[in-house]
Amino acid sequence: MDTYSRNHIRIMKVALAIAIVRQKPNGMRVREYVENLALQFTQLQGNWRHKALKLEQELLCLRQELVQCQLRPQLRSAESQEIHGFLPWTQLEDRDKPQSVLWGSEDGALPTGDISMDTSTCVGRERIRTHVRFLSSVSTLMHANHYLSLVGVADLRAAVQDTVIDATKALGQVLESGDPGISSYQSLEAVVTTVRDTIRSPLMRPFESDLMKCCEELQSSLVKHLRRHHGENGVFSVQLALCILCTFPPLFAKTLDELADQVGTCSEALRNTVRDAVSMDSGSVGALGAILSALETLLSKYSCSQLPQETRSKLLKKLESSLLGLAVAFPLFSYTVWRLTVYLQPQAE
Repeated sequence: MDTYSRNHIRIMKVALAIAIVRQKPNGMRVREYVENLALQFTQLQGNWRHKALKLEQELLCLRQELVQCQLRPQLRSAESQEIHGFLPWTQLEDRDKPQSVLWGSEDGALPTGDISMDTSTCVGRERIRTHVRFLSSVSTLMHANHYLSLVGVADLRAAVQDTVIDATKALGQVLESGDPGISSYQSLEAVVTTVRDTIRSPLMRPFESDLMKCCEELQSSLVKHLRRHHGENGVFSVQLALCILCTFPPLFAKTLDELADQVGTCSEALRNTVRDAVSMDSGSVGALGAILSALETLLSKYSCSQLPQETRSKLLKKLESSLLGLAVAFPLFSYTVWRLTVYLQPQAE
């Protein structure tokens, strides 16, 4: 920045300060007035962000409706020709109704029993519900796109891509918010399955690498949720969601690595508890149990032979280091960690 620019900025700051002093109400100190102005500006910025986000959501919903209207004749045509792989439009409309795939009651209403649920969580659930309906309604065309005429393909791809991105973002936000009921719903499995199948569809193959980034963020949110809300009945649902995402090989290795890190963190907390002779940390005990269970589920479900030897060695080192110090005070955890290392041994292939 040259001297002229610095002087210009300095003059503007002085002019702004003079204007603020002149506009200050009587009986109020300058500092209080400036802080009040800053607070109003921050609130105004927040309101504009909220409005912009709301408009983006409305625009995406309109794009979804437009795509569905464009594709309806093509789907009816495919149905009349009895092309294998297409479902009648009436069946897609039935599939579009909120069932276990969506949160809330059978009529699609948001749950009303939890008064403590904040507005952002309800909005996030509504976004997820809308996106799953759209992806379900166009799923047949996405997996049979060689029957699809060129009309509307670009719009369909763009709408599906933005829908997947926003659906994973909304689900991650709901998970991060600590919604106590999210992992208890069967919908978690259905949402993650819908996202995975969409990314795998032939139509979205050119965007697979970009969409995988969204899945990575969602996977991290699931791991964090598993540790923080391990005492709930929905732990199995979170584990199942992780298993679904781990059908993508890159996510399989990443999930194992993050879970192994969490094992080390919880083990360190428990070792400190034993060393300092303080009261037992029930949170670390529960979290370690949930994480170990998730690790065993993944390692038993998928073969580790797809992992490079370097990756397996790294995981083994992490688990074996967490094993130290647990054998005496927590023999069951120690045995579980040892059992996990067996899956990663070369002879286990």
